[in-house]
Amino acid sequence: MGFPVQFKIMPQQAMRKLYIAFCLMSLLPVFAFVYVVFVAGRLSYEENPAGFCAAITVCVIAFVLSFLGYRTIRDVAAPIDRVRAAAKSIADGEGIEDLQIRGCDELEELVGTLKRISQNAHDLLTKVDCLSPKDKLTDLYNAVYIRERLAEEIQRAIHFQRPCAFALIKVDQMDAFVMRNGKAAGEEALKAIAKIIGKYLGEFDRAAHIAVDEFGIIFPDKNKKKTIEVIELIQSDVLAFKFGKNETLTTTCGISENPLDGVQAQNLFEKAVSRVAKAAARAPGSLEAFA
Repeated sequence: MGFPVQFKIMPQQAMRKLYIAFCLMSLLPVFAFVYVVFVAGRLSYEENPAGFCAAITVCVIAFVLSFLGYRTIRDVAAPIDRVRAAAKSIADGEGIEDLQIRGCDELEELVGTLKRISQNAHDLLTKVDCLSPKDKLTDLYNAVYIRERLAEEIQRAIHFQRPCAFALIKVDQMDAFVMRNGKAAGEEALKAIAKIIGKYLGEFDRAAHIAVDEFGIIFPDKNKKKTIEVIELIQSDVLAFKFGKNETLTTTCGISENPLDGVQAQNLFEKAVSRVAKAAARAPGSLEAFA
């Protein structure tokens, strides 16, 4: 997430103007260099050794002055350009921890200020992420939200004497999949599974990405039988999907229901976790709702 802020510290147009100014200032030593070369070409060391040596000396001095002028301009412009790039990184929401500027007190102070801005921006984004109910990777809800929502749905179910089911879905062998295919492939797999889950959600159902390889779904007004039907469809679609390098993945699921397995959100979570473990012990890709 970036910030709608534009930093204009020595833009490229100003950099070009700086180099053009250097070239214009270098015309005098360049002309002197050309003239002396011309003069030296008409002299011979035997005829006028002093004049010949003086001409060569002026040539060397003119060349050295031009080279030193270029180096000076480059040394001034380069750190300013790095500061400009760092400011752009902050505007794009990135960090600048490795930026180092030496030899210019004003730029060092500016870099320090930019680093503080970067850190403050990072801290602010972290707080925003914590407050957001959504998971950035999958665009489903996060664990904090789903627990709070489950507690609300249980109270609603108790009041209206309706069932409320909770399903925990664990992706089998996710660590091994990431080792074989890489982190990016793992993230794409989780996104794909999230989309599959989304296909089967009703108007009031809520799904969340609650851990690296786990998803949780609240099914208001559904009992275990109806929830099992939905979860089996999700498991079937996940198994049929090709992930990474044309690989398949399985999901192990545990289902709990209010009030049969508890009247609090923590009760349903713990029961679903226990049933996932029992299903996994039986076989990957299993589903457990009663044991």
